[in-house]
Amino acid sequence: MKVASIPSQTIQLLKKYKHINWALVDQAMVSGVNFLTGIMTARFLGLKEFGTFTLVWAVVLFFHGLQLAIIVNPMMTIGPKQSSDKLLQYYGAVFTQQIAFCVLGVIFIFLGSFSMSAMFPHLQILEIVPALIVVTVAFQSQDFLRKYLFTRQRGHLAFINDGISYIGQLLLLLWCFKNISMNSSMVLWVIAITSLIAFVLSMYTLPKVVSDGTIIKSVFFRNWYFARWMIGSAVVQWLSGHIFLIGAGSWLGASIVGAMKSAQNIMGVMHILFQGLENVVPIHAAKKLQSHGVEVMKNYLLKVTSIGFFGVVLISLIITISPAYWLSFFYGPEFASYSDILMWYVFIYPIVFISLVLRIWLRTLEHTRQIFKSYVIMTFFGVVLIYPLIYLFNYNGAMSGVLITNVVMVIALYTASRKVIKSQ
Repeated sequence: MKVASIPSQTIQLLKKYKHINWALVDQAMVSGVNFLTGIMTARFLGLKEFGTFTLVWAVVLFFHGLQLAIIVNPMMTIGPKQSSDKLLQYYGAVFTQQIAFCVLGVIFIFLGSFSMSAMFPHLQILEIVPALIVVTVAFQSQDFLRKYLFTRQRGHLAFINDGISYIGQLLLLLWCFKNISMNSSMVLWVIAITSLIAFVLSMYTLPKVVSDGTIIKSVFFRNWYFARWMIGSAVVQWLSGHIFLIGAGSWLGASIVGAMKSAQNIMGVMHILFQGLENVVPIHAAKKLQSHGVEVMKNYLLKVTSIGFFGVVLISLIITISPAYWLSFFYGPEFASYSDILMWYVFIYPIVFISLVLRIWLRTLEHTRQIFKSYVIMTFFGVVLIYPLIYLFNYNGAMSGVLITNVVMVIALYTASRKVIKSQ
């Protein structure tokens, strides 16, 4: 029996876009492992301890967002434009800035921890500070390295590096949960260790640190000009995404945060879809805009929105059949009593999907300032609503706040995108 051969055109196409293929495969692995890790961590730690871990991990995500805005996104856009004689100098200066960013992050966490401990003594923050500092540095360093490899079109090396970090993390956590008593701090240490191992094993791929102050200054200001709006967006995006979690943790306790995050993790399977869209749709939308104009781009994005929205709603409907069952299945009976929180996310995630597509619209049309404004509006409503909603309606108030602010975000983005398209 003859096996059909792959057409040579297909092979050439795969080779031509191998950097994109590696990026998609890598993201699928990272998102899938994060989903499994989130489920496993919540199940084995329990509500309260998982809530503590979620609040602490929010600090890591804050610095990750800043790193993306200040270091990584400028590098991925500006780096490939450098001439061959200046390429290594540029990346070396960026690596130097990455080291400085980690040092400043350590200082900020160290000082901020004492302030937070004084404000919220019941959270026992100081006990977890050593693990928080190490995991922040290790996680940021490994993520910088993977993005650098993708920027230099070494996607296969980035995939191997992420495999060591993320799959290693999953396996080590599984062994630890099965064999020793774990808490939030120890989970952070596991993530730090696997991230650090992956970073050290691939350090040979990094550029040499640049010590020339003139070069460092030149690269810094070039990146700053690109990143200045994105830094503000990173801060308000983090705040809008965590404000009700932090409020719930401060006023209702870590157990409620654990319940909210564990319910969100079940919906986290959709993040694989969301990340896939983020990696593919903007590229195709930009090409259609360049080649055929706004109308063709608009039709393409409307088609993506329709298909994606149908998929998100379908997954949401499956979860609505028995939310208590899903919580009990993934985490155990302790979590089943919070099925109403999972139902909130069933309504929230289709709105989050629409918000994602609208941001792609605006980025494709190069109106990122409108995205920043939308995050500011969303955050403003969150700040105004957080106390009265939680005070009056407990954790249901926190969840209603998440829903309301996401609706506000969609309205702001939709209004902005209509104005931009009309002006084209």
